[in-house]
Amino acid sequence: VVYEYTLQDAVEALSEPLVPWGALVRLADAHGLELVAGPVPLPKIVEAARANAHADQARLIRIYYYKGGLDPTEEERVAASLYVGFAFRKRGEPGLARLAEVIARVETEWPTPEQVASTAT
Repeated sequence: VVYEYTLQDAVEALSEPLVPWGALVRLADAHGLELVAGPVPLPKIVEAARANAHADQARLIRIYYYKGGLDPTEEERVAASLYVGFAFRKRGEPGLARLAEVIARVETEWPTPEQVASTAT
């Protein structure tokens, strides 16, 4: 599904795809991927990064707050919550050592897919 949106003084009639979460997970599964983290709303990712900033997270913070950027109002926070972070990995492959570190952090800071599902019902 593709929709268009406009943000006053920012973008006009910008097209953006909207992917149903269940369809994305099924498609990933069909290609041998398993969900290992998320979905987590963007503001929660940034809040976690601000609390414990490492190099990659600090970069995210700089992008998020660029030139005063989003020191978000409640309305902006709601809009940013439409975007989520998530991670898949190839089923049966351990991945890189760095990925293991990221997953370990995600598991302690992000809700599991089951926790997300239980709050959605």
